[in-house]
Amino acid sequence: IGMMLRGCWKAGHGVRLFCCAVALALVSGCGGGGVDLGPPIEITGTITLDGQPLPNVEVIFATTEEGVPLAGRRFVAKTGPDGGYKIESIFANTYAVSVMPQDSGADPNAEPDPDAPAETPPNPLSKYGSESELSATVAEGKSTFDFELVSKPVK
Repeated sequence: IGMMLRGCWKAGHGVRLFCCAVALALVSGCGGGGVDLGPPIEITGTITLDGQPLPNVEVIFATTEEGVPLAGRRFVAKTGPDGGYKIESIFANTYAVSVMPQDSGADPNAEPDPDAPAETPPNPLSKYGSESELSATVAEGKSTFDFELVSKPVK
């Protein structure tokens, strides 16, 4: 690389820039240098709560596996009116799955509604948020992941 740079230095300014870029690429490496995530996979599924479709929630597939690039760690979809969701490009891996309510869009600085109930009912999705025990192993040929959530403990 040193001889190449000395030869380029004697050439014109444009050639010098090109040679420096090539040398830098050779020294640092051009690729991601990380884990090969494999081909992207499309997955679909349905989220139900107590047997009913759960619309307008976020379904989050996340992995904390070492060495997985940031782009391959977290995938988010929103459910439709039928509780269905689709992630068009996810990679084979095991994921923790969370189901979170969508942002209500309410202004957090707005005055409270005097007609609103004094106590907010418990959120039935709280156990499926960041502490969720749901998981999914995505692989070629395994592309449907339905989750049947329950709001009350099973007796």
